[in-house]
Amino acid sequence: AWIAGFGGLIFVLSLGRSVWTLIPISLALGGGINLLPGSPRVVWLATMVTVAMFMLRFALRRRHEFTFRWNWLDFAILLQVFAVGQAYLRNPSGVALLGGSSVGGKAYFVYAFAVIAYFMLAAVPTNLRMIRTVVILMVLVGLADATLGVVADFLPGLAAFVLPFYSGVSYASAHSDAGVNTDTERVTGGKSAGEAAGRAAFTIFPPISTLNPLHPIRFVLMAMGVGLTVISGYRSSMGMLLIYFVVGTLVRRRFLDLMLAGVIGIVGLAGVLVVGVDKLPFGAQRILSVLPVGVDDRIKKSAQDSSEWRFEMWRLALTTDRYIQNKFLGDGFSFRADELAATQDALEGDKRRSAGMTMEDIMMARGSYHGFHVEAIRMTGALGLTCALIALGIFFRSAWKNIQYFRGRPEWGYVLFICVPFLIHPFYLMLVFGDYRFGFPEILIMAGMLKILDNIRRAEALEMAALSRTETAKDRKTEARSPARALPVPAVQSR
Repeated sequence: AWIAGFGGLIFVLSLGRSVWTLIPISLALGGGINLLPGSPRVVWLATMVTVAMFMLRFALRRRHEFTFRWNWLDFAILLQVFAVGQAYLRNPSGVALLGGSSVGGKAYFVYAFAVIAYFMLAAVPTNLRMIRTVVILMVLVGLADATLGVVADFLPGLAAFVLPFYSGVSYASAHSDAGVNTDTERVTGGKSAGEAAGRAAFTIFPPISTLNPLHPIRFVLMAMGVGLTVISGYRSSMGMLLIYFVVGTLVRRRFLDLMLAGVIGIVGLAGVLVVGVDKLPFGAQRILSVLPVGVDDRIKKSAQDSSEWRFEMWRLALTTDRYIQNKFLGDGFSFRADELAATQDALEGDKRRSAGMTMEDIMMARGSYHGFHVEAIRMTGALGLTCALIALGIFFRSAWKNIQYFRGRPEWGYVLFICVPFLIHPFYLMLVFGDYRFGFPEILIMAGMLKILDNIRRAEALEMAALSRTETAKDRKTEARSPARALPVPAVQSR
């Protein structure tokens, strides 16, 4: 442990002013460190390390290494501080680690670390070469983390070994005797893995080029994204990949590529129908259940029931006072400790503690509605939802400006990796799926990367302005040194 700690300290010190890169890279790790109390996310530790190093460098009078400029992105973050802060002041809650009848306070820490991480990134001056390096590392770390989750779904022994140290594997798999059966179950780990690979494929590279096997890296990323999403059975994730493909094509102004992709998709679907939809894994059939194809009736009914169950939760939450008492200011992130215990027991097959409570009741009491707008109203009210939507609009505008400004640069694909999700968030979160408790804080952290791009754009503008002033001054000096031309003498007309 001492050797590992010393090695970590040397690594952090060696990063120097680039220590901020730990925040976005560690954000790609979806799990928490179970070895530590409260199972903190890795990005929390990266944020604390960054704060400590920045304070040290600031104390050493290296203030030139930072940039401080207020803009609308900062205002958007402060709106979330206001929304979540008022919810906490009105509904303070404890954490399960410390006991008590009310738990859920961890979400407040999640938001606090997200805000701190944002402002750490917001003070960073860097360049596009560093952005490229950070994005590549984010993709690699995210794919490694997601692949671990997928493999653990099939190997319960691996999940049981990893879970005491890291929470990025399935809890259910770690407590089961056999791996997931793709004929009857979804591979839940494929959701995050597929989304990570698909996002990288369809933003960094032109989406249509990922269908070409002659580009091996692009093709592998696309195949991983689509294949893992298919076996995961999450229709929302497949929808996300399609949106990435469309948006990634449109921002590149390659409209004919969409027509070509549509033709390829129709041919591929026809091939699946010829082979037989009933021969596909459970997850693939569940995704295809939205189409009029020969999906197993039980799978189709399961998918339909899932959608109806979600809509019913939304209706009960928004039209009654049973689950949300204050729809304007919200009820905070807290829920009862016995509801949390009942959920954990149910995961292990013990439903005695949840007697008289359906899983729907437990999820609704905890504020897990599978809908961003409903969760926001439950936790911070219509006020919080409004603040979130304003922030998403500001992020959208900033992302679009950066996409246009850096267009044509060699690193433009890596800029798109950061910016394209912000073009999608406002619509996807409201219309398809979103998580306000833990998912939205990750968006706030990534907004820090938008601020970094803004810092680069501003620095380049100032440099160009300074260069222009220098050239103007040189021209004036040259004109001052050149001999004045004699004025022509007007001719005198004789009479």
